[in-house]
Amino acid sequence: MLSCDNLHANGDVTGRVVTALASHIDANLGRWIYGQVAFPNSMVDRITPRTTKTDIGIATRLTGLDDAWPVTCEPFSQWVIEDRFPTGRPAWERVGAQLVDDVRPYELMKMRLLNAGHQVLAYPGRLLGFRYAYQAERVRHDTTTTSSPSSAATRSSTAWRAGPSSNAPTPTCSAVSAL
Repeated sequence: MLSCDNLHANGDVTGRVVTALASHIDANLGRWIYGQVAFPNSMVDRITPRTTKTDIGIATRLTGLDDAWPVTCEPFSQWVIEDRFPTGRPAWERVGAQLVDDVRPYELMKMRLLNAGHQVLAYPGRLLGFRYAYQAERVRHDTTTTSSPSSAATRSSTAWRAGPSSNAPTPTCSAVSAL
């Protein structure tokens, strides 16, 4: 049983929940599932930006359906699956999935590089008055660093300004950080 939920150790969690529920209904069923059913972990990375009016129009033209909230996605995708299938599996590698022994390094990479990068934009952006991370991404910054001979601290003053192509407001802040 393959879980593609955006949840750390999603297969382990699904296996515990399914086995516990089955055991509650019938102890033999729970034992059978525990011994016979695989719950491999997986990691899916596919960015789905917010839906725009343009997206809705395109979806309507392509499908002939009125969908008020079609889900769009960026071209990049990554699907990593632990290859733990005792009775066989579909050939997911034919459609680009990576079959690996352990999903954890891929989850860590996603969390540390992609999610952390998103947070680096989102949190300061929110403090600067932006509502969405993409607005903070459009901000350009100038940094001046000076060292004080009387202090081991390095102070950095950063002025944030909206870039020329942005419709975002022009927030300004000063940040002081000690290294």
